[in-house]
Amino acid sequence: MSVSDLLAAAGGLVGSMLKLLMIASSSGVLLYSKEFHNFSKPSRMYAGILTAMLEKGLFETGFYVNFIEYANLSICFSTKITSIPLGQADDRTGKVSIAFEKQSAANEKQGSTNAKNKITCAVICDASDGQEFGQIVTQSVLSTFVDTYSDEFKFSTGVGYDFSSFNDKISEAFRSCVQPALDSLALKRGIENVVLISDNTIFSTGETLDRVGVLGNWEALANVTSEIMSAAGDSPYLVTLQNDNKRLVVRTIDKSTLVVSFRTNLNYAIVSANIEEAASLLAKILALRQL
Repeated sequence: MSVSDLLAAAGGLVGSMLKLLMIASSSGVLLYSKEFHNFSKPSRMYAGILTAMLEKGLFETGFYVNFIEYANLSICFSTKITSIPLGQADDRTGKVSIAFEKQSAANEKQGSTNAKNKITCAVICDASDGQEFGQIVTQSVLSTFVDTYSDEFKFSTGVGYDFSSFNDKISEAFRSCVQPALDSLALKRGIENVVLISDNTIFSTGETLDRVGVLGNWEALANVTSEIMSAAGDSPYLVTLQNDNKRLVVRTIDKSTLVVSFRTNLNYAIVSANIEEAASLLAKILALRQL
């Protein structure tokens, strides 16, 4: 069994975006997995192969492997250092026995009881989805996983634990992917604020917003633009507003709306390209809600 075998299982699923999500400990114990679009269920061996590859990369180069791209598919990794104690999996029950992995020699010498463990989240998706999409998904899912279970493990008695309850948290983890995507766009030169309105929920960067006011103003603007475009048998896709100092771009993403404000003295072509790139990324992230 190899990484190539794992990718071969997804070979017929090109075009269906996210295929597989796995969370594993540094010792190769599969803690959680979720398959999408009828992807074949992974064996625990896959988790061991992937974590072994990460450890070898770190040993040989001093760097973590965080992205591998193939012709049609890609694998993205994120690793987090945590004090969650992780031990061995029971093949019969699928539960993980709670026990700290071996501490480093330095910690043992110091008599430290605060053992640190590495947890890795890996996703297989289309190569066309890009590295940023994979990184945002793995980091957000991993943070949600650690936040969900770290407090419970502080008082563990060493009995087996089943992480399948994380299924109830996946939608929350996917929802948390939106903010990093907005923050990434907001870091582009000259962009002052970024707002996404989705299902009457507002995500934003920059200064604090009057959320009720934003929803009200956007509804009024949407009604006006819809009336104008419907007369031509079309619907609004992008609207630009401008005054002496600031320009607003309103870009629809399926049923959601992205609003970006920036200074008028910026090169509009460059800013527009940044907005389109972010809109493409957000479209993929918002689509995760349907999984």
